[in-house]
Amino acid sequence: MRIFSILLLTLVFITACNKEKTNRNLEDCFKTENTYSFKDKAKVDTGRNIQFFYATVNAGNKLVFKYNSSTYATCPGIVDGGSSYSLIFEVDPNITSFTYHTVDMQNANVYSSVSCGECSIESQNAAAPESGIISGTRLSANSWQISFDVQTKFHGHRTGSAVFTKE
Repeated sequence: MRIFSILLLTLVFITACNKEKTNRNLEDCFKTENTYSFKDKAKVDTGRNIQFFYATVNAGNKLVFKYNSSTYATCPGIVDGGSSYSLIFEVDPNITSFTYHTVDMQNANVYSSVSCGECSIESQNAAAPESGIISGTRLSANSWQISFDVQTKFHGHRTGSAVFTKE
């Protein structure tokens, strides 16, 4: 009976340690990369294909800013662990600073979108923010300091502040 008790306690201890290690490693299995860029002589266009309403960057006469956040799995054995979020918007190239409140975002063609294997089709459509603020200041011809705090129905609440550099 004593040997059985010792074996049982040892087994419980080993199982508990393995579970803790697995949980800790799972958190380390995902990496997020953010990019902050802008393009001159561009504009935001929207369109629709069979499944999605989308926003894309084409040739135009504006500055178009794009924030992208991509999360992906780095460990073997994790399936469908990746996703990405994008926020794009236009700015007049002749200004040196701006602030867009919710009411200004439609004129600035502000759209967010997500892409992921487990997302519903509806949530992968481009969407204008329901509320928020985006502000920016030109630092040089090749960089802007941009801050954003936007809320979108399917894409949630996103905030950030970074230097966006010219592509």
